[in-house]
Amino acid sequence: MPLYHLILIDLSQGITEFLPVSSSGHLILLTSLAGLEDQGLVIDVAAHIGTLCAVVVYVWSDVGLGLQGIPQVLPGQLNEIAARLLMALAIAPVTVML
Repeated sequence: MPLYHLILIDLSQGITEFLPVSSSGHLILLTSLAGLEDQGLVIDVAAHIGTLCAVVVYVWSDVGLGLQGIPQVLPGQLNEIAARLLMALAIAPVTVML
């Protein structure tokens, strides 16, 4: 697979991941519109993992602050900002799955 094909996939993934479109649909559409060969599932998964890693790096300071709230959350003290952030980080994925 040529390098420019991978760069097109990564650019498409980075630009469209947070838009309300299918997270894999734009990768399929890109190859169809550009007349390129399908990159396969491994490349699709690698692009999604790359996005996940980029988001984790971007919000790392917030995740660290949330982890500092563990000692407050265990006894039920939610008055510190770190404890409230930890609870928000724990509850948010549950609400998305519902």
